[in-house]
Formats: sequence, structure tokens, C-alpha cells
Amino acid sequence: MSEQKVIRPNKGGQEHFVRTNVDVAIYGGILAGGKPTPLNTKVLTPRGWIRNGDLKVGDEICTPFNGVQRVAQLFPQGVKKIYKMYLLDGRVAESGEEHLWTFRTNKQRYKYVNSDRSDRTRWTFTETTAQLIKRLQRGERLYLPTNDPIEFERKDLPIDPYVLGVLIGDGCMTNSQWTDNRKCLLISNNENDVVKRFASRLKSTRIVEYKKSYTKSVYCDDAFAIHKYLKDVGLCTYSYNKYIPEEYLFSFLEQRKELLAGLFDTDGCVDDGSFQFTTTSERLRDDVLHLVRSLGYNATWNKDKRTYKYTSGVCYDVVIHTSDEIFHSKKHKERYAEYL
Repeated sequence: MSEQKVIRPNKGGQEHFVRTNVDVAIYGGILAGGKPTPLNTKVLTPRGWIRNGDLKVGDEICTPFNGVQRVAQLFPQGVKKIYKMYLLDGRVAESGEEHLWTFRTNKQRYKYVNSDRSDRTRWTFTETTAQLIKRLQRGERLYLPTNDPIEFERKDLPIDPYVLGVLIGDGCMTNSQWTDNRKCLLISNNENDVVKRFASRLKSTRIVEYKKSYTKSVYCDDAFAIHKYLKDVGLCTYSYNKYIPEEYLFSFLEQRKELLAGLFDTDGCVDDGSFQFTTTSERLRDDVLHLVRSLGYNATWNKDKRTYKYTSGVCYDVVIHTSDEIFHSKKHKERYAEYL
């Protein structure tokens, strides 16, 4: 007796397609034809970004809604027209005319927003770049669904992610300050619950508070090793040079959530029910955008040009769009509760 094979649709759009009761339904593109994307385009994998032209059959890649998938086959396309698609949040995507896009119209967006939103691909169309261009030329507004949280591999990180987030946000990490005392970490924060959580993650032996400022010395056994790591990766620097090390950006889902919580507990704020992270570092701005989007949240940013207020002459506000509580801070929780 031959072995039976069960073929099931992928979660999301394919499931809705096979279950529909309409007379005619069209979904997807030409089978085994390939959907052209430039060879230099970055493709996200469980281990980070890779050049599209360097992918091989069998390689794992991340997908917006179906987790990790393997490359089944490669389809060289030759020389073709490539279009740049500009998103309102500043991102740019390059694709060929046959590339497939999943999106919502205004009507579908209204239906999705008023549904349970458990399936991010519900109420969507899937069409080619050429079809999208025609819609845009007619003045239509199109919306790309937010991706599911991206699963990267769990990392053995040198510093607890929440601790690193707090250090990037409120750590006193310039070279002169970190060499003064290698038995403690210095942070400038006046929220007792944040300081205690930071200390508990470090299994701190004691906390010393400076009465004339918000600076706290948090003593712990790992202080020297943490100082060394920060110096080695170039984070013993001023706020306008800060960034997130790549190994943290591509760490496990829960590790990235804790990193974001540490960043937001220190340099975030809750205002009118929205979440905003502030930094004077352009690189950290981009890193936080990457981090937030990898967790399945939308994010936009704007520039504060009040040169008299910031040492670097500029500040960036990253606005995070989600109903999840992305923080641990008692102050943020109380503030957010006012808008629920």
C-alpha cells in the first residue's frame, strides 16, 4: 500500500482561499515561475539579512505570516524592469512587475480593524506590482498588513537584554565614567521599580544612590565583564553614538521583547495612549525601528529640530503602534491605564 500524502494550505490567505464559497476566486501567481526581485535585495533569514543573489536551494528564510520556510528552487530572471515601491513609514522595496503583494484597500482595512484581528492576512487582496501601480495611479490608498513577530534563533547573549536596554537608555557609559569603578554599573534613573528590576537581573549586591542627582551605582559580580563588552562593541560613548549590537537585534523573540522593555522603560513615554521612544542617535533610531518591526509592531519616526535643546542638534521620536504593553515601568503602566 502506497503512503498517502496530505496537502494542506498555508495559514492565512491560502486557508481563506480554499474555504471561500464564492463562484470564482483567484489567488497567487504562476506556479514555479518565480517572482523577480533584484539580486542585491536583502532577504531576512533566522540568522540575519542575506543578499538575494547569495541564496541557495534549501536555505531558510523568514516570511511575514508563515514563520520560517526553505528555498525550494531558484528562478533566474535575466534583465527586467524593477520598480521602487515607497511606503509612508519611509521604507522602500524594489520588485519586478510580477512580484506579489498582499494588501488592503480602504474598505478591507475598515473590515479588518473592526474584526477580531487574530489573523493578520484576513480581508486582503494579493496582486502583482503591475496591478498595484494601476491602483495607485487611480489614487487608491493601499495598506500592507503588519507582519507576524519574526522568529530568530535563541542567542547566548553576554548581557541580559533588559539590562542592556536600560544601559543604552540611561547608562552612564562614557570612557571616563566606566573606568572609575569596575565593580558597579552607573545608571541615571529616578524610578525605583526600574532600578530594582535592573539590579535584580544583575543579582546585585547593593545599590548606592547619589543624593545630588538621579545616578545610582549598582554593584554586581558581572560588572567588569559587562564594562569590557560595552567597551569592545563601542558602547562606552555618548548618547548620540549609541546603537543596538546586531546579535541582540537578531535574538530570540522573548529576548527582543525584554530589550525593547529596557529601552522603553528608560527613554520611552506614553502619551495619549500612544508609545514614543526618543533618541539623539540616528543609528539607534534605525535599530529601534528594526527591533519594533521584527516584533510585529508598526513604527514611524519624526525629527525634532530644536537645535538649542540637544547636544547633537537633533532628536528622533520613534512612534510605536501596538496595543501590547511593551514596558515594565510602573509609571508607564499607570499612564497607559488612563487611556484604556
